[in-house]
Amino acid sequence: MRQACAAGTHLLSGPPQGGGGPVPRRSEEERPSGLSGNAPEAGAPAVVLVGPTASGKSEVAQALALRFRGWILSVDSMAVYRGLDIGTSKPPKSVRREIQHRGLDLVDPDQDFSLGDFLRAAEQALKEMHNAGVLPILVGGTGLYLRGVLKGVADLPRRDPELRRCLLRREERDGPGTLHRVLREKDPASAARIAPSDRQRIVR
Repeated sequence: MRQACAAGTHLLSGPPQGGGGPVPRRSEEERPSGLSGNAPEAGAPAVVLVGPTASGKSEVAQALALRFRGWILSVDSMAVYRGLDIGTSKPPKSVRREIQHRGLDLVDPDQDFSLGDFLRAAEQALKEMHNAGVLPILVGGTGLYLRGVLKGVADLPRRDPELRRCLLRREERDGPGTLHRVLREKDPASAARIAPSDRQRIVR
Protein backbone atom coordinates (compact mmCIF):
# COMPACT_ATOMS: atom_id res chain seq x y z
CA MET A 1 0.00 0.00 0.00
CA ARG A 2 2.77 2.43 0.88
CA GLN A 3 4.46 1.94 -2.50
CA ALA A 4 1.17 2.46 -4.34
CA CYS A 5 0.43 5.66 -2.41
CA ALA A 6 3.95 6.88 -3.11
CA ALA A 7 3.34 6.28 -6.79
CA GLY A 8 0.06 8.16 -6.51
CA THR A 9 1.83 11.08 -4.86
CA HIS A 10 4.35 11.04 -7.70
CA LEU A 11 1.53 11.24 -10.24
CA LEU A 12 -0.10 14.14 -8.42
CA SER A 13 2.85 16.27 -7.48
CA GLY A 14 5.91 15.14 -9.45
CA PRO A 15 8.84 12.87 -8.50
CA PRO A 16 9.28 12.25 -4.77
CA GLN A 17 12.30 13.74 -3.10
CA GLY A 18 15.27 11.52 -2.46
CA GLY A 19 15.21 9.59 -5.73
CA GLY A 20 12.68 7.41 -7.41
CA GLY A 21 12.43 7.11 -11.14
CA PRO A 22 9.54 6.93 -13.55
CA VAL A 23 7.05 4.10 -13.44
CA PRO A 24 8.61 1.26 -15.48
CA ARG A 25 7.12 0.84 -18.92
CA ARG A 26 6.11 -2.54 -20.23
CA SER A 27 8.26 -4.13 -22.88
CA GLU A 28 7.09 -4.30 -26.48
CA GLU A 29 6.38 -8.02 -26.03
CA GLU A 30 3.96 -7.26 -23.18
CA ARG A 31 1.98 -4.56 -24.96
CA PRO A 32 -1.28 -5.54 -26.63
CA SER A 33 -0.87 -4.77 -30.33
CA GLY A 34 -4.12 -6.06 -31.77
CA LEU A 35 -4.13 -6.07 -35.56
CA SER A 36 -1.60 -3.25 -35.83
CA GLY A 37 1.58 -4.72 -34.36
CA ASN A 38 4.28 -7.05 -35.62
CA ALA A 39 2.74 -10.37 -34.55
CA PRO A 40 1.88 -12.88 -37.30
CA GLU A 41 -1.83 -12.12 -36.94
CA ALA A 42 -1.24 -8.38 -37.37
CA GLY A 43 -2.10 -7.23 -40.87
CA ALA A 44 -3.88 -10.48 -41.69
CA PRO A 45 -7.27 -10.29 -43.44
CA ALA A 46 -10.16 -9.58 -41.09
CA VAL A 47 -13.76 -8.42 -41.30
CA VAL A 48 -14.98 -5.60 -39.05
CA LEU A 49 -18.71 -5.02 -38.57
CA VAL A 50 -19.80 -1.93 -36.64
CA GLY A 51 -23.19 -0.45 -35.89
CA PRO A 52 -25.72 0.21 -33.13
CA THR A 53 -27.29 -2.52 -31.02
CA ALA A 54 -29.99 -4.57 -32.78
CA SER A 55 -28.89 -3.41 -36.24
CA GLY A 56 -28.29 -6.95 -37.50
CA LYS A 57 -24.52 -7.15 -37.03
CA SER A 58 -24.63 -10.53 -35.31
CA GLU A 59 -26.71 -12.14 -38.06
CA VAL A 60 -24.38 -10.82 -40.77
CA ALA A 61 -21.32 -11.96 -38.80
CA GLN A 62 -22.75 -15.44 -38.38
CA ALA A 63 -23.53 -15.72 -42.10
CA LEU A 64 -19.99 -14.61 -42.96
CA ALA A 65 -18.49 -17.04 -40.46
CA LEU A 66 -20.35 -19.96 -42.05
CA ARG A 67 -19.56 -18.83 -45.60
CA PHE A 68 -15.88 -18.04 -45.14
CA ARG A 69 -14.88 -20.29 -42.22
CA GLY A 70 -14.59 -17.53 -39.66
CA TRP A 71 -14.63 -17.07 -35.90
CA ILE A 72 -16.33 -14.09 -34.29
CA LEU A 73 -14.69 -11.71 -31.82
CA SER A 74 -17.22 -9.62 -29.91
CA VAL A 75 -15.91 -6.09 -29.27
CA ASP A 76 -18.49 -5.02 -26.70
CA SER A 77 -17.71 -3.72 -23.22
CA MET A 78 -20.89 -5.23 -21.74
CA ALA A 79 -20.82 -8.62 -23.47
CA VAL A 80 -17.64 -9.51 -21.56
CA TYR A 81 -19.74 -9.95 -18.38
CA ARG A 82 -21.31 -13.29 -17.59
CA GLY A 83 -25.05 -13.18 -17.06
CA LEU A 84 -25.58 -9.81 -18.76
CA ASP A 85 -27.42 -11.23 -21.74
CA ILE A 86 -30.35 -8.82 -21.99
CA GLY A 87 -29.45 -5.78 -24.07
CA THR A 88 -26.11 -7.16 -25.25
CA SER A 89 -27.44 -9.28 -28.13
CA LYS A 90 -25.28 -12.24 -27.19
CA PRO A 91 -25.88 -15.16 -29.55
CA PRO A 92 -27.73 -18.15 -28.10
CA LYS A 93 -25.76 -21.19 -27.04
CA SER A 94 -27.00 -23.11 -30.09
CA VAL A 95 -25.26 -20.59 -32.36
CA ARG A 96 -22.13 -20.56 -30.21
CA ARG A 97 -21.90 -24.33 -30.52
CA GLU A 98 -21.93 -24.01 -34.31
CA ILE A 99 -19.71 -20.94 -34.66
CA GLN A 100 -16.72 -20.15 -32.45
CA HIS A 101 -17.10 -16.88 -30.52
CA ARG A 102 -14.54 -15.00 -28.46
CA GLY A 103 -14.86 -11.94 -26.20
CA LEU A 104 -18.03 -13.15 -24.47
CA ASP A 105 -18.59 -14.00 -20.80
CA LEU A 106 -15.00 -13.31 -19.74
CA VAL A 107 -15.61 -12.09 -16.17
CA ASP A 108 -18.32 -11.84 -13.53
CA PRO A 109 -20.25 -8.54 -13.27
CA ASP A 110 -18.64 -7.63 -9.93
CA GLN A 111 -15.10 -7.82 -11.37
CA ASP A 112 -13.16 -4.85 -12.74
CA PHE A 113 -12.43 -5.16 -16.44
CA SER A 114 -10.45 -2.46 -18.21
CA LEU A 115 -9.55 -1.63 -21.79
CA GLY A 116 -6.18 -3.25 -21.18
CA ASP A 117 -7.82 -6.44 -19.94
CA PHE A 118 -9.95 -6.60 -23.07
CA LEU A 119 -7.04 -5.96 -25.43
CA ARG A 120 -5.02 -8.75 -23.85
CA ALA A 121 -7.98 -11.12 -24.24
CA ALA A 122 -8.54 -9.96 -27.83
CA GLU A 123 -4.88 -10.40 -28.71
CA GLN A 124 -4.98 -13.97 -27.41
CA ALA A 125 -8.16 -14.63 -29.39
CA LEU A 126 -6.63 -13.26 -32.60
CA LYS A 127 -3.55 -15.44 -32.13
CA GLU A 128 -5.83 -18.43 -31.67
CA MET A 129 -7.68 -17.57 -34.88
CA HIS A 130 -4.42 -17.12 -36.79
CA ASN A 131 -3.14 -20.49 -35.61
CA ALA A 132 -6.44 -22.13 -36.58
CA GLY A 133 -6.32 -20.58 -40.04
CA VAL A 134 -9.76 -18.97 -39.76
CA LEU A 135 -11.06 -15.53 -40.73
CA PRO A 136 -11.38 -13.10 -37.77
CA ILE A 137 -14.75 -11.34 -37.77
CA LEU A 138 -14.83 -8.43 -35.32
CA VAL A 139 -18.28 -7.26 -34.26
CA GLY A 140 -18.58 -3.96 -32.39
CA GLY A 141 -19.81 -2.53 -30.19
CA THR A 142 -17.61 -0.31 -28.15
CA GLY A 143 -15.60 2.24 -30.14
CA LEU A 144 -12.77 2.52 -27.61
CA TYR A 145 -12.26 -1.24 -27.58
CA LEU A 146 -12.43 -1.46 -31.37
CA ARG A 147 -9.87 1.30 -31.86
CA GLY A 148 -7.57 -0.46 -29.42
CA VAL A 149 -7.82 -3.74 -31.33
CA LEU A 150 -7.34 -2.14 -34.75
CA LYS A 151 -4.68 0.44 -33.91
CA GLY A 152 -3.05 -0.98 -30.80
CA VAL A 153 -1.99 0.91 -27.68
CA ALA A 154 1.48 2.37 -27.38
CA ASP A 155 1.93 1.74 -23.66
CA LEU A 156 -0.82 0.30 -21.50
CA PRO A 157 0.14 -0.56 -17.90
CA ARG A 158 -1.82 -3.12 -15.97
CA ARG A 159 -4.51 -1.88 -13.61
CA ASP A 160 -3.26 -1.13 -10.08
CA PRO A 161 -6.27 -1.33 -7.73
CA GLU A 162 -4.36 -0.03 -4.71
CA LEU A 163 -3.05 2.99 -6.62
CA ARG A 164 -6.59 3.64 -7.81
CA ARG A 165 -7.92 3.59 -4.24
CA CYS A 166 -5.09 5.85 -3.12
CA LEU A 167 -5.90 8.47 -5.76
CA LEU A 168 -9.59 8.39 -4.90
CA ARG A 169 -8.73 8.87 -1.22
CA ARG A 170 -6.63 11.89 -2.21
CA GLU A 171 -9.65 13.36 -3.99
CA GLU A 172 -11.84 12.78 -0.93
CA ARG A 173 -9.24 14.33 1.37
CA ASP A 174 -8.45 17.43 -0.71
CA GLY A 175 -11.92 18.03 -2.08
CA PRO A 176 -13.84 17.64 -5.35
CA GLY A 177 -11.92 18.58 -8.48
CA THR A 178 -8.44 17.84 -7.08
CA LEU A 179 -7.60 15.10 -9.57
CA HIS A 180 -9.09 16.99 -12.50
CA ARG A 181 -6.97 20.05 -11.70
CA VAL A 182 -3.85 17.87 -11.73
CA LEU A 183 -4.94 16.25 -14.98
CA ARG A 184 -5.51 19.69 -16.51
CA GLU A 185 -1.93 20.66 -15.64
CA LYS A 186 -0.35 17.46 -16.95
CA ASP A 187 -2.67 16.54 -19.86
CA PRO A 188 -4.88 19.47 -20.91
CA ALA A 189 -6.28 17.62 -23.93
CA SER A 190 -7.60 14.75 -21.82
CA ALA A 191 -8.87 17.15 -19.16
CA ALA A 192 -10.88 18.97 -21.82
CA ARG A 193 -12.64 15.73 -22.77
CA ILE A 194 -13.36 14.50 -19.23
CA ALA A 195 -15.82 16.15 -16.87
CA PRO A 196 -14.38 17.22 -13.49
CA SER A 197 -16.97 15.03 -11.77
CA ASP A 198 -15.99 11.86 -13.70
CA ARG A 199 -13.47 10.54 -11.18
CA GLN A 200 -13.38 7.05 -12.65
CA ARG A 201 -12.16 8.22 -16.07
CA ILE A 202 -9.72 10.71 -14.55
CA VAL A 203 -8.10 8.01 -12.43
CA ARG A 204 -8.01 5.62 -15.38
